[in-house]
Amino acid sequence: MLRISRRAGSLIESVIREINRVTLAAGAVRFAQLVAADARRSPRRLVAIAALAMAIVGCGRFTPPGEPFTLLTAPPGTMVVNGEQTCWLGDSWAEGPLTEGRFGLTIQNVPVVWLAGFIGRRTGKDLAVYDPNGSLVAVTGRTYRIVGGYVGDGTLPGLSLPGVGDSAFFACGAVTQR
Repeated sequence: MLRISRRAGSLIESVIREINRVTLAAGAVRFAQLVAADARRSPRRLVAIAALAMAIVGCGRFTPPGEPFTLLTAPPGTMVVNGEQTCWLGDSWAEGPLTEGRFGLTIQNVPVVWLAGFIGRRTGKDLAVYDPNGSLVAVTGRTYRIVGGYVGDGTLPGLSLPGVGDSAFFACGAVTQR
């Protein structure tokens, strides 16, 4: 039986992140560089990384675990300036436990609107939020400080919040677990 050490597990995680960030062709080149560098150190690790990478590349883009659930998300292009994602809502933030609510996820009983491309997945009793690269951002039941700002229906171009009421929290910056 092949056992994977913590260090190998960490390397595998970084390979997954790298493959998710770049195009398939560029990911294949980077993977080849990692394999060549690592082959000299550990043949077992090489086998584990190669098997994992082939599974990921063979399956396409990494899909987080669990069943999908609907998040409130902003339309594509919201808060994008000169092609770069930005958060111009100032130094505002909300802090508290992330919970499931009528309109998706809430913080302090206020619906949270995530940037376009964020997805929600249900794993058991927990709901998890993933960014467009597939990285875990937040999980219900934990306390977070989320940078963003309070918005209402029509506050941001293209953002429609029917039924939400006058206020939602737009998460457009750092999400830090407390």
